[in-house]
Order: sequence, then structure tokens, then C-alpha cells
Amino acid sequence: MYLRSYGKINLVLEVLSKREDNYHNISSIFSLVNIYDNVYINLKRNSKWELVLDVNNVELMKSNILFRLIDELNKYKELEGFLLEVKLLKRIPIGGGLGGGSANAATILFYLFIKNIINLKIAKELALKLGADVFPIFILYLFKFLYKKNILVLNLGRQDIVVPLVNNYINPYHILFIFPNISVSTKRAFELLNKDQKNLNLIGPKTKDFLIYFREKKILDYNFFYNEFEKVVLLEYSNIDLVKNIVEEILRDIGIKEYRFLLSGSGSTLLFFIPKKYSKNKIINDFNKRYIKLSQKELFSLKEGFIFGEIF
Repeated sequence: MYLRSYGKINLVLEVLSKREDNYHNISSIFSLVNIYDNVYINLKRNSKWELVLDVNNVELMKSNILFRLIDELNKYKELEGFLLEVKLLKRIPIGGGLGGGSANAATILFYLFIKNIINLKIAKELALKLGADVFPIFILYLFKFLYKKNILVLNLGRQDIVVPLVNNYINPYHILFIFPNISVSTKRAFELLNKDQKNLNLIGPKTKDFLIYFREKKILDYNFFYNEFEKVVLLEYSNIDLVKNIVEEILRDIGIKEYRFLLSGSGSTLLFFIPKKYSKNKIINDFNKRYIKLSQKELFSLKEGFIFGEIF
């Protein structure tokens, strides 16, 4: 079976406090985006769970979240064993804040769920063991591909509290994705925030503002987008800030006067939300002629340097 493993972005991301278990309580709004990895899956009955993985990235053959998934599946003695053959063609940049690895795990969990091999309870348990982003992405897949509903999700706590925001909402933006050739340590990003203090609030103030407007207007407004990591990450990783400034200069040069910059997760992918009143094709053509400034500085992590996409 062929599936697309879609990445995610956080339209709002607040880090409220550090927990006693060393995880952090967050308050966030998740969305899928139309950037994806290609996943080919074949399943055969077996005496236990085993994985045969073929991936177009040597680094991901050494350490891959799917091997951890197999280890966890083998702990469920009530489940029948399977040999899982997965061919993974990576397109989502590694370490870019788009949740590529988590999306791959969520894709396999979704596949096992729709095949009635695991139930929702086990899917959630596995997702929470694998990584903080896996469960909200799994829920987004569930609504998008099984229930045929476009949703956002409100994600709280250790990311174990997921609330679907089902709405026939309007998305008035294109997204220009910029992929700097810079890796940001998520652990270091959390350290820079220094959130050791107690915070008993479950929902952050920026998340509340987003929800109030979204429920009333049923339209996305980039004035309510927010990422708490932006300030500290751009200060710590000056080359990311350099890329941001160059892209903003290019956008001004090609006549884009309205846009909103947002860091994706803890980075390093840069998102520029551009109103759809601007022609997508014209932006791509004009931007493509000018982004040579960045490629000459070897600041891009992908051959094409940027992707023009949307919330999915």
C-alpha cells in the first residue's frame, strides 16, 4: 500500500512549564501541510513483529523511529505478529521542525489502525511512547483520511491531550517554506527558553486568543500565529536569522508587502504566510530568480531550496 506521510506545523506554540518528568507542558495548535514523504507498506503474518526498512537516507537507517515502534508492538502479547516491510522516500527535511519522523510513525499507526490490527487505545499508547508530536499527527490523519474532515488540533500538556477543532474554516494563505542547511537541537531550544518555573495554566494566552478568533470568524488570521521558540532560536542560530532577513528582502523586492514569518517548531524551517491575493505562480517565478543569493551561501538543505505549499 502507498501512503503519503504529511508533515505538520504549529500555528501557535507556547511552552508553559517543565514537568517533574523533564517533559514540558505545551499549548499548541497543529495543522497538516502538503509536504510529505512517500511510504510504501507491505505486511506479512509473522511469529513476532519485525521491520524491514528501505529508506533513501543512510542516517535514518541507523536510527529510525520505526524500529522503536516495532519494539513497542512486541510488548503487546495480545497482538498477532507481522513482518512490516516499509520503503520510505524522504522529502521532508530532517530536523526542520515539520515532524517528519513523527509523521512516519503516525502513518504506520494509522495504517495498522485502519487494518484493524490495533485499536485506538493502543494507537494512542504507542504514539505517546514514540514522541510528543506523534499522537496529534495521528489524530489529524484520522480525521483527514478516515472521516474526511479538515481540522486543526488543540494540543495540550505533554501533548497527550488532543482536541480536534472541526470547522469549515477558510485558509487565506499560501506558505513559502524555506529550509536552511542548519540543524537546531530541540533539547537546546527548550534549554534556551528556561521554563523551570511552575505554571498551573493548561492553555496559554496566545492559544486562547487564537481559539476565540477562530471559533467566531471561522478563518485563519496570521496575526494570531505565534511561536515562543522564535526569539531564542534566531538569537542562538544567527545564520537562520540571516536567511530570514534575506528572504524578507527578496519578498519586498518582488512586491510582497503583506506576509507573516513563523518558525516551524523549534526550527530550522522558516515559514512565510502570504495572502492568496498574490499570484502563486508569479511568486514562485520571481522568487526563483532571486534566491540564488541563498544557494551561493550554501544555506539551503534541499536542492530546490524552497517549496511553495499550503495548509492541508
